[in-house]
Amino acid sequence: MTGGALAPAAWGQGIAREALQAVLDWAHAHLAARRTAPLA
Repeated sequence: MTGGALAPAAWGQGIAREALQAVLDWAHAHLAARRTAPLA
């Protein structure tokens, strides 16, 4: 389910993509991991 954690009014506005990008940017700057993997 895409966007299930966001209110319907927020769907399709790129909010989740921006949040995920911020998380990945932080992880790359602060963690020594060579790669990341999704949890499904």
